[in-house]
Amino acid sequence: MSGLKNTRVAVIGGGMAGLAASRSLLAEGFNVTIFESRSQLGGVWTGEGLTGGGDGLMYDGLETNVARSMMTFSDQPWRVTTPLFPPDSCVKEYLQDYANTLRASPDGRESLSCRVGTQVIDIRFVPGSETWEVISQTVYSLNGQEKQTFHRVVVAMGTFNTPSMPETDLGRSEWELRHPGTLFHSSKYQSAEPFTGKTVLIVGNGPSAAGIGRQICEVADRVVFSLRTDRPIIRGAYKAGPIERLIPSRKTVHFHGTPAERFDYIIYCTGFLYDFPFPSWRNDPLFNSGINIPNLYQHIFYQPIPTLAFVGLPRITATFMIAEAQAAVVARVFSRRLPQPTDREMNRWERNVRSTDPNMMMAVARGLSTPDEYINLLHNWSWQARNFSRGPDVDEKLPPFYCRCMVEAQKVSDRVRRLYMARGARRFDFTTYGSLNIRLNIPCPSARRSMPLGCSCAMVDRQASWDI
Repeated sequence: MSGLKNTRVAVIGGGMAGLAASRSLLAEGFNVTIFESRSQLGGVWTGEGLTGGGDGLMYDGLETNVARSMMTFSDQPWRVTTPLFPPDSCVKEYLQDYANTLRASPDGRESLSCRVGTQVIDIRFVPGSETWEVISQTVYSLNGQEKQTFHRVVVAMGTFNTPSMPETDLGRSEWELRHPGTLFHSSKYQSAEPFTGKTVLIVGNGPSAAGIGRQICEVADRVVFSLRTDRPIIRGAYKAGPIERLIPSRKTVHFHGTPAERFDYIIYCTGFLYDFPFPSWRNDPLFNSGINIPNLYQHIFYQPIPTLAFVGLPRITATFMIAEAQAAVVARVFSRRLPQPTDREMNRWERNVRSTDPNMMMAVARGLSTPDEYINLLHNWSWQARNFSRGPDVDEKLPPFYCRCMVEAQKVSDRVRRLYMARGARRFDFTTYGSLNIRLNIPCPSARRSMPLGCSCAMVDRQASWDI
């Protein structure tokens, strides 16, 4: 593996997934270059837009919708004073702490280059040499494009670039023309102040809808959620059915199954499309923007050219752990400690998944098993690697393990969130489940040093035992 220092890997994206990928790649001995278009590492959590500056996805008062113990790297504990559901500034701090640790490590000092403020324009596969050309340019200057050659590429971005809006217009375009600024995607939301005393319609019921709706409910006259299915919503809001049509001339919305209402604002909390302006092959993009990403074996390896891998695409619980587990597999396959999946194996896997769900959305929740099954599948796959041989003074990067305590913690997460929010302004003083008097029925076995193969569950706060 000593020859891997001359094997160059480009990691596109310096957020959570890019940092996870870089950590595992460096541990295997690769020479790693991170490309990040923002002015600093940390991805969307920096609050910057895609190319630096404003228009980022963070809004005033944003807090995570899952406990910090469910969004953590297994080798980086949170600061002990961090609230259980951290504000966005704490997540940024956590990721930048991780990045600083990575850069200060022996591998980082020797083999890591971080090119912030640099946007990747294209990635092109060079068949004869089996390498990739990465074309980039700096965001903050007028310098021309730069072309570099890499042996492997990891794409760790593209999940929060392009807002998703319903395909059917239903009068949306006319509403935007008649009433500019009153209908928009949640990515444009900044604070609740403009909605004081207003009637607001929120389309969707995911994490962003809940977070934004919770803020607006405190100041608005009325908040209504348009839902396709009857699901619980935040306290103080009202439910409506799916939108049938908008009547812009009267600022009225007609719903299926519930009465029409007049609204001052409409906010679409309808998620994001996967969007990769690269890579290209013979001047055509390999992927189009959308909710479906084909030809990704185990939601990671690009089947036609497996030296291209994706980390961090699945949008389900425990995204940090998923990215970390994927990165462990990618690094071991790239270093050839794990065999590269065969064409037959990859094609069989995709056929099997598509036959199970013909409308499957690759790399999103419906295309995956439960988080514990997927993470532990990757964990077990990683452990099939040949012996680690970089020397006695170099530690192997262990894959995370989703143990029974995490399953238990996820089951009670909604209850924990409600208890936390009920503390009001004092909620930031509560840092663990235990501080809210929540004890898991199944304590984490890694606190008793009995995890498989000696690895540690990512749930464990090492400074608070299993009191998570």
